Amino acid sequence: MLLATRGENTKKISELVAEITSRCESEKEKQRLSVVEETRKPYIDSYLRAIHLLVDERERDAAVAVMVNETVPALLKYHAA
Repeated sequence: MLLATRGENTKKISELVAEITSRCESEKEKQRLSVVEETRKPYIDSYLRAIHLLVDERERDAAVAVMVNETVPALLKYHAA
């Protein structure tokens, strides 16, 4: 159930970012939003990889390693953007 909710939330965020992009009035706004989108992708990719390792492959240690080494640093960059 939590994974389904996570998937729905990710989709909603993507839709909101697309909507905001369509409302940008200046090139500077578009560039800033582009930076946010670019920093979000590595976070999402690593998060999905960790979930796959944990749930589908049942590789807890590998999932934790991905979360610690890739997902958390990517999340911090995403939030900074």
